[in-house]
Amino acid sequence: MRMDEEREWLEERFALSVSRIAAVREEKEVSEQYLPYFAGHAKWLMEILSSREEAAFPEGFAAEDEMGQLLAVWQQEMAQAGVLLMEERREELCALLEQFLAVYQIFCQQKSGEMGPEECLAAVRESLYYYFSDYADVKLPYRLQERWDPSCSCARDILEKAHDAGFADETVLNLYREPLSFREKELWKNCRALPESRIKELIREGISDFSVKEGKDVLVIDSDESNYGLHRQLGFDLPEDFTHYFGGKKGAYRVFDEKGRVFDNRWHFSDIPEEFMSGEDDLHLMAIGKIAEAEEGCACGIGFTGKMFLDNLETDDSDIVITDTEAGVEHFGRGLDRCADVILMVIDPSYESIHLSEKIYDMGKALGKPVYFVINKADREQASMVREAIRDKNAVIAEIPAQTEIMMAGLKGEPLNCDCPGVHKIMEAICDFK
Repeated sequence: MRMDEEREWLEERFALSVSRIAAVREEKEVSEQYLPYFAGHAKWLMEILSSREEAAFPEGFAAEDEMGQLLAVWQQEMAQAGVLLMEERREELCALLEQFLAVYQIFCQQKSGEMGPEECLAAVRESLYYYFSDYADVKLPYRLQERWDPSCSCARDILEKAHDAGFADETVLNLYREPLSFREKELWKNCRALPESRIKELIREGISDFSVKEGKDVLVIDSDESNYGLHRQLGFDLPEDFTHYFGGKKGAYRVFDEKGRVFDNRWHFSDIPEEFMSGEDDLHLMAIGKIAEAEEGCACGIGFTGKMFLDNLETDDSDIVITDTEAGVEHFGRGLDRCADVILMVIDPSYESIHLSEKIYDMGKALGKPVYFVINKADREQASMVREAIRDKNAVIAEIPAQTEIMMAGLKGEPLNCDCPGVHKIMEAICDFK
């Protein structure tokens, strides 16, 4: 099914679910003891879908038996509807609405006599089990991330609203009617102690920088002589090729031949000349060199310059260096990977990419370097097949789906501004490598 057909099908499902839930508000198709639960939640869902911020979350079902526990669990899940709507996670929101209707239909069947109380309990148990298991691989990683990382739970909006309220009452954090997480409450408490100027910085720059990169200086090195778009994806200007520091692509060779070395002293981040870096604050980009003209020769000089630079670079505990290499194994031949602490490979869902991953895994191990993989542009079935084909299953640290927002950002050459749980996993893993 093509992407536009999938989107049309999703919107049709969503419209049908909304129409049906609107009717549930006034229906009396379930027994009296469950009527307030379903009518109340149907009313609340319709208010949420109408973006009414004053919508009051309904009370739960007051019973301690197994059915009461199941309905309490489901109520907790429905509380995420506001977040899903605000973050435009349409497919998950549609699935949640459809599941609400599936549970409602079971209770309708009980009242009509089609099933008894025990059959109803078993049907609800089974329905919720399959809902959570079907969406576990999609929802659970994101849910854990959004519970413990404020950057994944609309934290900037929460911070803005809390700031406007003067941090007088933590209830202002409940912007989307979802239960407050420990980290969101801690965010409110910590921000109360921050200077006004720092709070405004966090709102302007984005809370993700505060929570993930605080105290880290990140240098991204573009060593791919054929990639002309990395700076656009970071939102930076294109820096001058570092090979120009030595007078051109083969300049480092000449310096090495004359002196027996390329650099006179060890360099830190602060020693890199400004014209060869772009970026801001604690994130910068430098490009080793590019092939700019036809028949100008091979890229060996660019590879040699990159290796010499990385060999000479001195990093502190707070420094992170991410080197983007060309696809394939050329960089292994040039010895660039010997300078790395860890090797991270992106695997696309193709036979060639999977086969190449095995070769790179073996090469990395031969150098004594750990090798990890990110499965890219794959749906659930494809990602499962790729995992199955990889020798070391534990080497996969994240999956990046074929997400429309990511694909469009890549097509337009724009920074990645959408939220993706896989990206957060990669960032966490990179910090853990240090």
